[in-house]
Amino acid sequence: MKGFRIFHDSEYFREKKYFHPDSSMAEKWIRAVLEHAAYFEVKTKYSVGKPLGKGKFSTVYMATSLEMGSGEEE
Repeated sequence: MKGFRIFHDSEYFREKKYFHPDSSMAEKWIRAVLEHAAYFEVKTKYSVGKPLGKGKFSTVYMATSLEMGSGEEE
């Protein structure tokens, strides 16, 4: 059995777990979720710096685009 979980480090969001006895079907689910969420690893595109602020659902960080080079902050 294979699956995945969706979670957030917050008291407002409960963890959700999804499993399927067929590993190939679970892989299809995982690919579909990643595709539709437009998921990418932030640190592959940005150099993450100091935190700028924190809210109820997230923390905002200073980041520099690795593609644009130094001096181009986003």
